This record gives sequence, structure tokens and C-alpha cells, in this order.
Amino acid sequence: RQQSFFAARVSATMLPWKEHAASRAYPPTAFGFWSSDTCFRPPPCDATAKYIELAFDAPLPLRAVQLQMGHPDHSQDYIRNGTLEVSFGQGCNEYQALTPIAGPTVQWHGELPQPVKCVR
Repeated sequence: RQQSFFAARVSATMLPWKEHAASRAYPPTAFGFWSSDTCFRPPPCDATAKYIELAFDAPLPLRAVQLQMGHPDHSQDYIRNGTLEVSFGQGCNEYQALTPIAGPTVQWHGELPQPVKCVR
């Protein structure tokens, strides 16, 4: 089965590490995003305020999402306590949870009530 990647603007609330900007987390330039801004070390931070967001050029009927984290050289670099969320509105202000994120690979399949504008 062929995968489709829709045009989207990619942004993040986290600081990139070196050249690993958020824009590199999504095709066609999917090389990887790596942040130097995590909640792993002190001082404490609000992990819910840290995310990568895809804002699609046009709303789309989302039926599946696959999120792949970690790299063979950094296999422990993945989210351990997060949530995959979608937004239906143009402003991407309100989000609905789809599935927990707790490992290096996350997959979601299902039906949503309307087209999706953003994923984070």
C-alpha cells in the first residue's frame, strides 16, 4: 500500500538541536527532528506545552497516522508520555485526543467526524 503525504506547514514549540529543525520531521524532507529543549533534565517544565504541529494546506479526511520516533543510533529518543491530537478548525486552537504516545512507534486508524486541519 502506497503512503500519501499531504502538503503541510511544520512547526514546533521546542528548540531544535543543531540542523535538526521541526521541518525535517515530515516528508519530503523527513530526516528527523531532534530537540535540545526537553523535560528530561531540570529545571521542571510543562511537557504538555511541547509539541510538533502539522498544519495541512487544506483540511483532509484523516483515516490513519503513523508516527515513527528514534533513530538506530538513538533508539531511546522517543516520547514516553504524550498524546497524538487533531484539530478540525482553521486556527488549530482546539484539539481532540486520538491515542496515547508511549513508545517509538505509534499508529492510529479510524474515522473522524470531519476533515482534519492540524495534527500534533
